[in-house]
Amino acid sequence: MIRRLLLLVVTVSVVLSCDRMCDFEEFHDMSVGGWRSDEPLYFHYPNDDTNSTFSLDVVVETEQLPVTDTLGMEIEVISPDGKKVFFERRVLFGGGVRFRDGEIIVPVVRSARFPVKGTYLIAVRRAEDADVFGNIKAVGVILR
Repeated sequence: MIRRLLLLVVTVSVVLSCDRMCDFEEFHDMSVGGWRSDEPLYFHYPNDDTNSTFSLDVVVETEQLPVTDTLGMEIEVISPDGKKVFFERRVLFGGGVRFRDGEIIVPVVRSARFPVKGTYLIAVRRAEDADVFGNIKAVGVILR
């Protein structure tokens, strides 16, 4: 009886903790025309949690993994009141980049806090002109 109760408590805890695995996820389809460096991608994150911290990742879905490290990105986060709260220029093969099933997952920031309620604008730009990826299928932003 105690084992069953313990198993039930552990199962409920796991299910509830999995609910927060991904707070926000948005992708832009790039299959037609590719991702040009002069066209930033905009993501709109509606925030109502001013206390929690999140991890921000950029995900590039591609049919062909890159063979060079020359493609970079600029990531900018603008608060609902128009203030720039984060900016980073990142080369894709910088520390912590993961490859999984045609995805390149670029960790941008850990422990980010969004202190103002409202919609944040997340802008992602390609930093270089050369297309070293072959076919980029989609680009997305994930907050966990």
